[in-house]
Amino acid sequence: MRKKDILHIYAGSAGSAGSYIRELFLGLQPNFDQELVVNYYYPLSYGDAKRRFYRFSELSSPFKYRNKKIRLIIRYFELLFTLLYSYIYLISHKVSVLNYNLTSDLFVEYLFLKIVKVTTKTKVLITCHDVVPFGTDDELGLKKKILRKKMFFDLADFLIVHNESSKHDLQKHFQITDNIIQYPFPVMSLRTDNPLKKKSNGVIKFGMIGHIRNEKGLDVLIDAWRLFYKPDKNVELIIAGNFATSDAYDLSTFNGLSIKVIPSFLSDERYKQLIEELDVVILPYKRGTNSGIPSSVISLDSLLLTSDIPMFKCNPLIPLSFQFESKNAISLAEKMNWLCSLTEEERQSYRSKNTNQLINYRGLFIETTNQVYSNLINNNKDV
Repeated sequence: MRKKDILHIYAGSAGSAGSYIRELFLGLQPNFDQELVVNYYYPLSYGDAKRRFYRFSELSSPFKYRNKKIRLIIRYFELLFTLLYSYIYLISHKVSVLNYNLTSDLFVEYLFLKIVKVTTKTKVLITCHDVVPFGTDDELGLKKKILRKKMFFDLADFLIVHNESSKHDLQKHFQITDNIIQYPFPVMSLRTDNPLKKKSNGVIKFGMIGHIRNEKGLDVLIDAWRLFYKPDKNVELIIAGNFATSDAYDLSTFNGLSIKVIPSFLSDERYKQLIEELDVVILPYKRGTNSGIPSSVISLDSLLLTSDIPMFKCNPLIPLSFQFESKNAISLAEKMNWLCSLTEEERQSYRSKNTNQLINYRGLFIETTNQVYSNLINNNKDV
């Protein structure tokens, strides 16, 4: 069989997240022979991607389970068989570099990577989407971090991060300073046409979209909206996505505040439609490592407001003028008032600048990633 340069494994590539690995794959395609092992619900019909992960247990699956334990058992065996498939593929094609996108810390994943290290000459790269696992602020969380370091970070030949904030987290939380590769976060573009879409001069729609957890700051957004909203303002707030946060909001308290809540899983098409519908997408995150939402929003010509946590401050796609103080509802309300004070021509000018920045960013991403993998494969030396 023909030897493969790179095997990318990413179980979390269902939905719009699939565009992350697609951008990396396309950027490297001219120079390297690659393969993808991805989620069964990987949404992009490109090449011969092996759709293997979680066909019967993914959230987007039509298969329903009354007992959550049954779903977890099925999910575990799906993971086991997909890793076995990946190992056979890796051996048969003599893969030079394995890029493993870490989304959980299960022992079977560690066992897979350990076997790869012991039995093959493949370089093991671990892409750190979340350097510090969510929910690790207590004693149990400390144990999680220790296990992640021993089982995965110490095992890898190299760790891939996408910003300086992630490198800092590796040093602060795991005392890791060596064997770190940094290249830009892939552009997750959802645009299917070239012209900028025209915004209406009617209601200005703000919104928060995604898998809503405590760390994503929904409470900050609600507090800011209460400060910002007035009945005479022509504005609306849309909150859409799965609610995993423990913060319970009584929707009846939103009466009279022009807030629309869509508490459900968003299909790829619905996710895109909502971003196009919104004038401003707000990401009031309190914590995080990476996010594909900024490039998705900019690619669809909507404006973006984010908190000033390190991962957003490191993102060249987000101007400082579009960032507010994290956990500060007053600061967010002031930014919303500022955007409302702009004319439509001024907002359109910002959208045009952001789109040009996105194009430049993609060029840097392609150049950097090709250099990184070329050094790994051709020289087999430190990068």
